[in-house]
Amino acid sequence: MKKISDALQPELQMIFDKIWNKFSLLYPEMLTFPKPKIIFSNRMKSTAGICYVDKNEIRICTKLFIENKQSFIDDTIPHEAAHQVDFNINQYDWQNSKVPWHGRNWQIIMLKYGIEPNRCHDYIVTK
Repeated sequence: MKKISDALQPELQMIFDKIWNKFSLLYPEMLTFPKPKIIFSNRMKSTAGICYVDKNEIRICTKLFIENKQSFIDDTIPHEAAHQVDFNINQYDWQNSKVPWHGRNWQIIMLKYGIEPNRCHDYIVTK
């Protein structure tokens, strides 16, 4: 899977750049923040993606991306990017367990982007 994720990384970056550019148009203040790094994770099995807001990094499950590419483009990657947008705009204390990661601010960001603010994916996860 390592070689597959390495081969797909440029495509993932291109997809993410388009998504991040749309967020930057919707939220021009994003231009004052560094663009998040996006990488594949071969360790993730059932989690589609995760945003480490403190590291400004998004990780995407390689296997689920391959199996559900269009859905990742339409939903999963924007979902994770919206977390970074929310964090950057609202400057949450990311170590606080009471941060509303899927709260009203994040939901508004998702809706403004043009997608439903769903908390979880419904991909079929196989071993």
